[in-house]
Amino acid sequence: MCFQFDVFPLTPETVPSGAKVSKAMSDIVIDARGLKCPLPVLKLEKALAGVGAGNTIAVLATDPVARIDIALYCRQQGHGLAMREEDAATRYEVTKARAGE
Repeated sequence: MCFQFDVFPLTPETVPSGAKVSKAMSDIVIDARGLKCPLPVLKLEKALAGVGAGNTIAVLATDPVARIDIALYCRQQGHGLAMREEDAATRYEVTKARAGE
């Protein structure tokens, strides 16, 4: 199955305060290294509220519980998720689902 997503540009209004904007693989990168759960998930949830469907947010986290919490949150909300190890952290690439998906 193939999904097509619309791409929405980032504006100062859609970027949560404290988020780092990256033009690499993600629209927004949240550095949650050193934070314990549920903080990485809460920061992700806040960032997702400020972007449109199809945008990708990366979360860098070192807490091993984030692997469970972020995956569960994405599954419950219908967001796409890809994970990979990056240096001493795990990088979670979350693609916001369209409303109703």
